[in-house]
Amino acid sequence: MRKGSRADMGLPAWAKLLAAFLLVLSAVLGLREYGALARAELTLYDWILRMRPATPVDARVLVVSETEADLQRFGHPLPDAVLARALRILLQEGAAVVGVDKYRDIPVPPGTEALDTLLGAEARIVWVMKFGAPGVTRVLPPAALRGSARVGFSDLLEDEGGVVRRGLLMLDDGRRHWNSLALAAAAAYLAPRGVRPSSDPGRTDAVRLGPARLLPLERDEGGYAELDAAGFQVLLDYRGMPGRFARVSLGDLLDGRLAPGSAKGRLVMLGASAHSLRDFFHTPFGAGDGDDRITGVEIHAHLASQVLRLALGESAPLVPLAGWPRSLGIAAFALLGLLAYRLRAGWALGYMAAGAAVALASGPLAMRYSVWLPPFAPTLAFVATAVLAVALRVSAERAERAMLMTLFARHVSDEVAQALWRGRATLLEGGRLRPLPMTATILFADAHGYTPLAQTLAPATLAGWLGEFMDAMSREVIRHHGVVWQFAGDAVMAAFGAPFPRRREPEIADDARNAVRCARGMVEALDRLGTGWKARGLPGVGLRVGVHTGPVVACSIGSARRLEYALVGDVVNVAARLQALEDDADAPRRILLSGATAALLPADPALQALGAVPLKGRSGSLQVFRVRL
Repeated sequence: MRKGSRADMGLPAWAKLLAAFLLVLSAVLGLREYGALARAELTLYDWILRMRPATPVDARVLVVSETEADLQRFGHPLPDAVLARALRILLQEGAAVVGVDKYRDIPVPPGTEALDTLLGAEARIVWVMKFGAPGVTRVLPPAALRGSARVGFSDLLEDEGGVVRRGLLMLDDGRRHWNSLALAAAAAYLAPRGVRPSSDPGRTDAVRLGPARLLPLERDEGGYAELDAAGFQVLLDYRGMPGRFARVSLGDLLDGRLAPGSAKGRLVMLGASAHSLRDFFHTPFGAGDGDDRITGVEIHAHLASQVLRLALGESAPLVPLAGWPRSLGIAAFALLGLLAYRLRAGWALGYMAAGAAVALASGPLAMRYSVWLPPFAPTLAFVATAVLAVALRVSAERAERAMLMTLFARHVSDEVAQALWRGRATLLEGGRLRPLPMTATILFADAHGYTPLAQTLAPATLAGWLGEFMDAMSREVIRHHGVVWQFAGDAVMAAFGAPFPRRREPEIADDARNAVRCARGMVEALDRLGTGWKARGLPGVGLRVGVHTGPVVACSIGSARRLEYALVGDVVNVAARLQALEDDADAPRRILLSGATAALLPADPALQALGAVPLKGRSGSLQVFRVRL
């Protein structure tokens, strides 16, 4: 017996797939939790924003920018008189609110008194301050506005790489609550419309803004992990990007070149755009490209626009997926990856590519419904489980092939071996051959006269002689589409019609004819061997062949470490008895067939009926035929 496959000693396929699923899911969730996937998720988030259908920027917002030419003309920092004049023009033109993104903690005369008077008299002006990090000196607003609600901080949040994806709406220093410049300006714009930020009765950390309920961004929401979520942070939706808000330079405004009605009813944000002031930031629409950066005042304008749209029901809050829904999505794609186990190699690669594309596309699709579904973790889970599933399938196929080849490869033709592999689903069950009932023709061939020959030859010479004999007989079996079942001493046992079930009469008849042709071929091969042996001074032998057709069961017998292909049934015993029948001890070459086999052959004058013959160890008798040689 030969070593067989150990596939059936391991876990069943479903258990291995389950283990692969749990391993991948745990690994992906762990990597996500520790932030290893954050950079990839944020890069894909930028891509998702850029994939949104184009929409116009908010027409309610106007940006007044202090250009490089304005710096040269008016100086830096801008005198209070210049700011006061610009603000008066905007208010006279009907601006609903003006948010000023220019620090003015220290007066810059001339014009300080005029600016203070304007700030005290006009409620439509909101001014910036810098909240600053702990331990950093805070930049205060103008003295005329200190302690009022018309102040907002300008602090921006940059992710790794300097990209601004989040906006701060509120901060708390433990003594006082502060609004951002964007929220303060938007609140002033909305106040005449009766819309004001308020607490949400259903959740203490939520803010109600018109029909929208805003929730602060948590440390591990969306693609973030270990995020510093201090303050009330929201995701910036950058609606309308890469388009830009309507704008006018400070110089054009002061020179009267503002088109009539351009500021009427608008929320105006006034700030710097001069490159020398370095108030530029990367956004998801130009991350890493300095030419696509936008100014800080534009980011404040985007956040203010977002607040307006949410408060007026024009947009939905951008919700980052988190917690168990996100984990469930990752698990679902990991499970889908396991389906690759059922596919062949080429189809599996196509399935992986298609599945990865679907996983990636889930991000832009969810964004259409204002949900940030981070697609990298699901894609990674899908691809990883698919790769493992394919690897498990390849491993299982190798084990199956090894088992099949161990049982058959050296005893069947290449054509039959390939057919065995293609039909493995029918043949195998649990790493072993599935018991298959069939009708087969069994052939036993024995070297007649071997025993006295073995007494005369040296063991080494006998081994070479026997090897030549078995090789020649095996070649005939394989050439005639049979399976060499077993070698036993000087006997060869072969089957025709195995290992695939043969149930149709024409197929069974073909097997019988092939077996008889094989027997004749064995006799001819032995004649050729005898000629060669004689030339080398070696003795020859005769050949006794018995052939019988009937029902058998094909299976593998043995342990997981040692398997053997077996055909079980009385047909096997009958064929063996035919081969050993002592009807004519003087005939060195003989082929005997049972009546069951002879009945399947076409009319042949070479067939000689011997009548009903009793067989040793069996009751009754058997119709036997001799093939004349």
